[in-house]
Amino acid sequence: MIRTVIRLDDAVGMSARTQDSATSLPGSLAEGTAASVEILGWGRELVSKSGRPQWPGDRPMIVVVPGGSYQYCSPREADPVAVRFLAAGYNVAVLRYRVGADSRYPLPLQDLAAALVVIRENAEDLGTDPNQIVLCGFSAGGHLAATFGSTVTADWADAVDVDAVAVDVNAAGDTHSGGEVGAAEPKVADHQQTKSADLRQTERGEVQEGLAARLGVRGLILGYPVVDFQALLEYYRRNGGLESTSGPVGAMLADYRAEADPAVLAGPHTPPTFIFTTAMDEIIPAVHTMGYAQRLAEYGVPVELHVYSSGLHGLSVADATACVEEDYPARVGGWIEAALAWLSELFGQH
Repeated sequence: MIRTVIRLDDAVGMSARTQDSATSLPGSLAEGTAASVEILGWGRELVSKSGRPQWPGDRPMIVVVPGGSYQYCSPREADPVAVRFLAAGYNVAVLRYRVGADSRYPLPLQDLAAALVVIRENAEDLGTDPNQIVLCGFSAGGHLAATFGSTVTADWADAVDVDAVAVDVNAAGDTHSGGEVGAAEPKVADHQQTKSADLRQTERGEVQEGLAARLGVRGLILGYPVVDFQALLEYYRRNGGLESTSGPVGAMLADYRAEADPAVLAGPHTPPTFIFTTAMDEIIPAVHTMGYAQRLAEYGVPVELHVYSSGLHGLSVADATACVEEDYPARVGGWIEAALAWLSELFGQH
C-alpha cells in the first residue's frame, strides 16, 4: 500500500516521493501547521485469485476535507472516513488545510487546489485516475469543498499552477448530465441572487465550466456542510448565538464574501453532489442544507440528499472509530453505504 504525506507549501510543481511505510504527520492539526495532504492508495498491487487486478484500471481518488470551524482539522472526520473509503477500494487523500489565523480567505481554497495539483501530477505513480476525483467535506470542510466545487474563476487560483495539469473540459465533454449551459436562473433569495450570475458567467454571458471540473473533480460528498452563509448569519441573529461565533467562522460571517458562499456560487457547473445531515443539527440547520439541495436540483445538477431524524453535528461516520455511541445513533452511519452506492453510479460501476 502507498502512503505518503506531502507539505503543500513545498509540493506544488514537484513530484511526490511515495513510500510503502507509514509517515508521521508534520506537526499538529492546529493553527500554525503547514498545510499537507496525506495520500493512501492501493496502487496496482492488489489482484484476485485469477491474477486480474481487483480494480479495472486506475482507481478514483476521494479527497477527505475534515471540518473544525476553520480552527483545526477534526481528527474524527479524517482517518475514520479515509479508512472506510480505502476499504471499499478507493484511493484516498486527507487534506489538512491551514486553520486559525492562517485560514483567512482564500488560503484554504489554495490548499485544496494545491492538493489536487499534487494528485494529478502523481496520478500514474498512485494508480489514480486523475479525472475521477471526488471531494468529501464535513462541516467547515464541507463549506470548503462546496465553495471550491462551484468556483468558476478566481484570482486566488493564480497562486497555484492549475493550468499545468488542468483538464481540457471542452475536449473531455460534459462532466455530468444535468445543468445545461444557459439554464434559467432558479428563483432564490435576494441575497443569493445579487452576485451569483456575475460569479459564474463570462463577459459574453456564457456559463463557464468550474475550476473543480478542470482539476478532474467529478463529484462532491458533503456532510452537514456550511452552504449558505447569509442564512446562517440570520439564524444566529435570531437565536442569539452570533456573539459566541468567534474565530474564522465569525470573521467570515462578519466580513461576508459572495465568492465564499456556496449558495451564491452554485450553478449548472456544480458537480453531482451527495449530501447528508440530521434534523437535530443545531449548528448548521438542516433547512439550510435542504435549501441548497433544492437550488442544485433547480439548476439541473444531479443531487442526492439524506436527512436523518437524529444525530448531533459532527457525527462523521457515526461509529466507534469517530464518536461515542449514545451521541450518534448507529443508523445515521448508513450514509457511508449510501455514498458508496452513489459513487458506484457516478463512476458507472453498477
